[in-house]
Amino acid sequence: MKKQVIFTAISLMLAVTGLNSCKKSNDTKTPDPILKNTTWTGEFNYNGGTTQPMSIAFLDGGNLTWAEFKGEYSGSWAVTNGILTLSLGGSVSFTADISSDNTLTNIKSTDVGGRKLLNTIPGASDSPVLDGTKWVSPNVSLTFKAGTTLDLAFGGANALPTYTNIPYIRKGKAIYFTLSPKYDWFTILSTSTTMKGINMAPNDATVYTFAITKQ
Repeated sequence: MKKQVIFTAISLMLAVTGLNSCKKSNDTKTPDPILKNTTWTGEFNYNGGTTQPMSIAFLDGGNLTWAEFKGEYSGSWAVTNGILTLSLGGSVSFTADISSDNTLTNIKSTDVGGRKLLNTIPGASDSPVLDGTKWVSPNVSLTFKAGTTLDLAFGGANALPTYTNIPYIRKGKAIYFTLSPKYDWFTILSTSTTMKGINMAPNDATVYTFAITKQ
């Protein structure tokens, strides 16, 4: 009888130890396969300022690339018990819950640079070819040409280009180009048929925003 009691006690201890071990394993920060090697697009602002487009490329190994008007920034990401943590510059910038339909909810921003993440969703899985396409709005239109160049017109689809053969750089969903010194433009491929962008002109602190649609 005494041996049976001892055996039962040892079995209970092993069971508790096993549960604790499983709990620690579940709490480990590991990249979520739903996010890995995907690019999400959305909007943010600096300290409550103008809403700007951005993209987040979730890379393998828990690394990320954040793209915005000011440039690209490296960081890291992890998922713990359904909570996504995004870090830029070595410190936590945002946390959010991942919903069942692959959207982020309960977004909290702690970015030391003042960024506030407003929304983000998975970007289009395809990467549309830009050569020979035209993207228009009532105020600005972009025509993408071969050789990673574009024409820009102020006006709708029939407006004549003000700037021609402007080289651009495309990095994932992000597109950067400069019309003249310090006249910088930036757009994000929000979907396969829509872009959101901003621009800033020299000696003008205003951040101009625009949205264009593939014709």
